[in-house]
Amino acid sequence: MLLPLILNDSLIHLLLNHLNNIKLYVLRMVQTNNNPICWIKHHQINLQMTVSVIFISFVFLTYAISFTVYSSQNVLAQNSVDTFSSTGGISAGSNTANVNNGSVSFNNSNLLAKSIYDTGKLVMIPSFSGIIISLPDETHHFDNENLRISLENGHYLPENLVISSGTAIVFVHGDPNHVHTEIVTDSNGNRVWTTNTISHPGATDSKVLPPGSYTITDAKYPSMKGTITVEPNVKSNGNLVTGAIFAPTPSLEQYRSQLQSAGFQISSTFDFTSAVTKQKDLAGPTTLIVYSTSQPLDNAKTKLLPILKSLPYR
Repeated sequence: MLLPLILNDSLIHLLLNHLNNIKLYVLRMVQTNNNPICWIKHHQINLQMTVSVIFISFVFLTYAISFTVYSSQNVLAQNSVDTFSSTGGISAGSNTANVNNGSVSFNNSNLLAKSIYDTGKLVMIPSFSGIIISLPDETHHFDNENLRISLENGHYLPENLVISSGTAIVFVHGDPNHVHTEIVTDSNGNRVWTTNTISHPGATDSKVLPPGSYTITDAKYPSMKGTITVEPNVKSNGNLVTGAIFAPTPSLEQYRSQLQSAGFQISSTFDFTSAVTKQKDLAGPTTLIVYSTSQPLDNAKTKLLPILKSLPYR
């Protein structure tokens, strides 16, 4: 960006110098107007200067147009990069993701986590091959009991998921003192997946669902509801795994460090106040952390469990 600015400034400066020279020649021409020879000479010089100015203006205009086209192409290229986003006002091109060697970074790291928090929905791009759905603490409670950390993601995090076909799914348990078995049902009401029963901290087996729309519930706690949509025309073509957890904001750096040490990258965070007021360990400032990794799904879920165990939720 610096070179174009220097060139633009130099051209403008040169143009202004020539215009000033024209002014001086015109004044001299007026002063020598009675001398025909001087008049002719000055008109010749004036013509030469005018041609020079037109030429420089043409060069400047050509350069400006070229630079504008180049900048526009860069913007289009940036917006065409794969995105990893959620709905709720964030379109596929508004929060671009750079995927490189298992690392995912966003041009606005708060937008993704905030939108998941606001809408309870996550839409994944094909660069991801696996998703870890978290069961937050107190996920088993009914909606009207005011004991869920997030109203939109109280039962599952994320509660509504859209993935490319071929993406593997696993559930991890973050609800101490309770046992969970998740049931996935297709749009015809057929049970297509019943996970193994898990306690805290624990993880289910993984599953790749065929394209279609599915509902999630819990075998013991039917108030728990979620959805999964597997897109038929979009296939997973990457090796990244992602997921999200809740953590107390005052201890955010502790969990950021634990995740990074376990091979996870923090893709996005959003701070909010927990919806819980009755239970002290859940109340207060809370952060939704979205993470990613290039580790295989089974390795990722195993490394995540000690972090879930270290959370202060009881």
